Amino acid sequence: MATRSRYSNFNDVDEYLLALDERRRSSLEKLRAIIRRVAPQAREVMRFNMPYYEYNGMLCAFSALENQLRFYLHEGLELENFQPELSGIEIRKGCIRFQDISEIPESLIERIVKEAVLTSEQLNNQTH
Repeated sequence: MATRSRYSNFNDVDEYLLALDERRRSSLEKLRAIIRRVAPQAREVMRFNMPYYEYNGMLCAFSALENQLRFYLHEGLELENFQPELSGIEIRKGCIRFQDISEIPESLIERIVKEAVLTSEQLNNQTH
């Protein structure tokens, strides 16, 4: 199977994932399943050529780069609150960077997504 460049335009998340090598695809499929389970109200779309989840605006997104995977979260979410549990994993403003999903406990990912949903709802309520 020919893989596409990360600069290719993908029609949907399945197509995006199929273009990845097995290691990255497996990690992001697990992340996708957690997001869909924890935030079933979020709409899955492709934005900025990556899987993107909308709920009152941007909820979260993920991408696969050559040397790392990235999990982007709602800009209002304070990822620093999760810093102790994410020790050893690179965190930048609104983004968790990792090599394999097994580096992050599933229960922690669930809590982060739940917190992103709550943050999104709170910010939405403040604007309406």
